[in-house]
Amino acid sequence: MKNKFYTGLLAMALLWTLGAAGQDSPTVNYILAVDTSDLSGYWVAIQLKNAGHHFHLAMATHHEYDSRFWRYVRDLRLQTPNGRGRLVRKDSALWEVSIRGNEARLTYRIQLPGPHRFAHIPFLASYGGLAGDLHSFMYIPEHPEVACTVTFQIPDGWAIATGLERTTDHNSFSAASAPVLMDCPVLLGQVHSWDFFVKKVRHTVAYLAAGNGAIGFDTVRLVNTIRKIAEQAAAVFDSLPYPNYTFLLEDSVGGALEHRNSVTIGAPASVLASEPDEFDEEIAHEFFHTWNLMYIKPAEYTPLNYGPQEESAGLWLSEGLSMFYADLIMRRARLPVEDSTRLDHLEGLIQRYYTDTGNQVIPPARVSLASNALPGRLGDFSASVHLQGELYGALLDILIRAKTNNQRSFDDVMRLVFRRFGGEKGFYGKDIEQCVRAVCPGTEVTDFFQRFIYEGRPLEFNTWLGLIGLRMDVAYQEAVNKNGMEMVDKRLYVWSLPGDTTFRVQITHPGSCWAKAGLHSGDVIVDIDGMPVKTREDFNNRLNRLHVGDTVAVAVQRPEGMKAISVVIQPYVIPVVHLSRVGGGEVYDHWAKGE
Repeated sequence: MKNKFYTGLLAMALLWTLGAAGQDSPTVNYILAVDTSDLSGYWVAIQLKNAGHHFHLAMATHHEYDSRFWRYVRDLRLQTPNGRGRLVRKDSALWEVSIRGNEARLTYRIQLPGPHRFAHIPFLASYGGLAGDLHSFMYIPEHPEVACTVTFQIPDGWAIATGLERTTDHNSFSAASAPVLMDCPVLLGQVHSWDFFVKKVRHTVAYLAAGNGAIGFDTVRLVNTIRKIAEQAAAVFDSLPYPNYTFLLEDSVGGALEHRNSVTIGAPASVLASEPDEFDEEIAHEFFHTWNLMYIKPAEYTPLNYGPQEESAGLWLSEGLSMFYADLIMRRARLPVEDSTRLDHLEGLIQRYYTDTGNQVIPPARVSLASNALPGRLGDFSASVHLQGELYGALLDILIRAKTNNQRSFDDVMRLVFRRFGGEKGFYGKDIEQCVRAVCPGTEVTDFFQRFIYEGRPLEFNTWLGLIGLRMDVAYQEAVNKNGMEMVDKRLYVWSLPGDTTFRVQITHPGSCWAKAGLHSGDVIVDIDGMPVKTREDFNNRLNRLHVGDTVAVAVQRPEGMKAISVVIQPYVIPVVHLSRVGGGEVYDHWAKGE
């Protein structure tokens, strides 16, 4: 396969020399080659013309995570027709290229990390794998707008599924720009696929089966479910922001990640066979991100970035409202949901809100900025941007429905945001407030944003629930296990910085016995009861052996020195929330049905 790879490079170079003479605009072509005799990685080649005498190559950083895939680049080499060129690494993810003439060819190998666990991380196996996007391809920061082609050299019998545009060659694809290429992962191998259409646009469900390629689950049910999800999501906006869409489902992995016109989802065949609806809501959530994150994106996100991971204060809308609509889409599509009614679902959300006190006191913008960062940004609190955003969306939806007599809902807000801020413009928090006010004028909207979203005050649920005839009651009771025994307070965990061998404490509730004893987020834990903490398992094993009433000696390292802390394990209380209907009429009825 390696010889075939270099033969392809020579053929490409010859074609370009003959056919591209006189062209001044940059041209970029890629080859990605898989050799089944060595599945530890794959080769990539970049053929460049008219990129300039001095330019850069970069590996992009994803907005929501930084997997630092530049660590896996091996044997990066530069070739030019006259043999004159210079390649210098300027930073971890940036290289400087200097050439004589107007052509260059770069080759490198992506040496894949260890066992794959997450659906968006590339891997290779005997039956296929995941490749492409920002984990595979470098781009030219000086020319991100340039279109390109990608040719895959893969074993005979392997298929390809991706959101990239297919060319006349079934193994070659095109991308309109570098941002498009960097956000189109590619499934390779024993890929099964099925198509359906929504608003005359092709949607493909692709499944990469492990082992011998057998599926073993109800594919008709899976495709029909995804079609219903796609139809209901499209109905919210009455528009599709893509020319085609591909659902990339992978056997034997977990996790999910949204992309520009595709989604990668781990969906093991064994789970799909035994629990066919297990991934439905996750698919709905990630698919809704196509609008509410990929097209309606936070203003802080740039099209491409090779530096530090970007942060956004607007993730409470991008993530939380996608949670809100995932539940709505499931109900509107008449698909099974975990909570039988919207009332039950809302009750559970409010209970979670009171369980983690950070949700009540930390503004969503601050939680948004911390949501994809290392632990510690919120001090001794835990809070969820997904939960906050879903609850704010739920209460604003209730407010809009009540004030317009159910003539409008949050659907109207999303459509307006889509029209005003979709595409490259992006949105800020104030933009969302303006759209809500445009749909539902009134001082109540201004008050809601000021008090709860900007200032982060605790939500006054009954004020808003009462608009549709609901009442909330919350009580606190001792946390017990299924046998009625007092539960050990485990409201903390340990984590480590990349490359660090020490572990730091993260307190998740300031009322925990650990925080009350003097332990705080950021403390470097040295030992527990004299036993060193060298791994996360060391800490968890000791935690799991504790009982209420035990005393634990914890030694931590702080900037000012070592400190010994004695923690008495005490029982703790948890909130119990109950919602009841006391009125509401037709507005409540429509809300309850998700109409």
